[in-house]
Amino acid sequence: MNKGLLTLLLLFTCFAHAQVVDTWQFANPQQQQQALNIASQLRCPQCQNQNLLES
Repeated sequence: MNKGLLTLLLLFTCFAHAQVVDTWQFANPQQQQQALNIASQLRCPQCQNQNLLES
């Protein structure tokens, strides 16, 4: 019983994590462009030689 519940909880956690999508809302296009410029300069800590926009 406990194994089944633990497995179900683990699967639910994995699917819930996969559903997370970041949506960004900006007050104006200038802020959006500034955020994209910053994200293109920052490097992803997990992906080698990729910026945040590419990862």
